[in-house]
Amino acid sequence: MRKTMMTAVAALLVGVPATAQEQPHGAMMQQGSMQECNAIMGGPHPQMLLQHQDTLGLDASQVSQLESLRDDAQQSAMPHMQPAGQAYMEASRLLEGQAPDFNAYEVKLREAADHMVLALVGMARVGVESGEVLRPEQQNTLENLASDQSAMMQEGRRGMANEGNGTSGMHGQMAGLIMSCMSGDYSNR
Repeated sequence: MRKTMMTAVAALLVGVPATAQEQPHGAMMQQGSMQECNAIMGGPHPQMLLQHQDTLGLDASQVSQLESLRDDAQQSAMPHMQPAGQAYMEASRLLEGQAPDFNAYEVKLREAADHMVLALVGMARVGVESGEVLRPEQQNTLENLASDQSAMMQEGRRGMANEGNGTSGMHGQMAGLIMSCMSGDYSNR
């Protein structure tokens, strides 16, 4: 059981598809709502704002700033996602056999966690900066979009829980949430 769970978590972290629908049955990723992404990032991800540029009424200068921030997010978070996944896979291998080395296991988990922290800090910086690009009326429009979308996602999550689908643990959920926030794709729930 523990080996299966660690392998699933590692697989999610190493090769995380952009949407939950690309995951095989039983390894579905946690997909975040706009509000969840804003909470972990300190503000909206620039990709999500760009996907709603018509609704938000973004001007050319705002689009340019958000495109630059989106690139910054990719450069600050993605280099840490693969090493985190690799460290989790290495940790899972340490649990195999008759006498697992829990000290080495802890070291690998901390290595993975450190990479996740660096990814999240980079995304938080970008999220805060992205929110500052919006004018007050655009922020209000975004809040309304997030509220409407959150209600739809809550309904979708209840349906998924009834179908028996889930996520592969806390780290898989976080990886899925990060990737969902970075892709700006909240529509698959």
